[in-house]
Amino acid sequence: MAPEVPGVSDARDIRAWDPPFPMDMRRIRPADEDYWQRHRATPKAFVTLARGQQLWRSRFGQLTSVRLALPGGDTATEAVAREPGLAAFVEAFRGRLDAEAAGLAITPVRAQGLAASEEPPTSASTSCTSASS
Repeated sequence: MAPEVPGVSDARDIRAWDPPFPMDMRRIRPADEDYWQRHRATPKAFVTLARGQQLWRSRFGQLTSVRLALPGGDTATEAVAREPGLAAFVEAFRGRLDAEAAGLAITPVRAQGLAASEEPPTSASTSCTSASS
């Protein structure tokens, strides 16, 4: 599966693209249009990990995503139930991910909002309510 790219994924043909990246539309050949009609965003090439790292590394690193295909198109829950070692792999993998090292901050906004809605009003909010009544 390829990611959705606004201006590209939903286009009827390549010449209708409005890509968010630079592209020389004069280089589009009839063979490219035929490929788009038959396969849409299916990759045209498969490269080794080493070659992909060489071609597409960036300031963010040599890997930007990891995709694990589940057997038979299973959901993650179905695959974990059938494959005993998969649950251990998932936990070990998650344990190695470091959001802070990647510059991400994870905030449990929903949990914080729910907790705040269950708290009794403070004296400041009570006095404001009383003063405006």
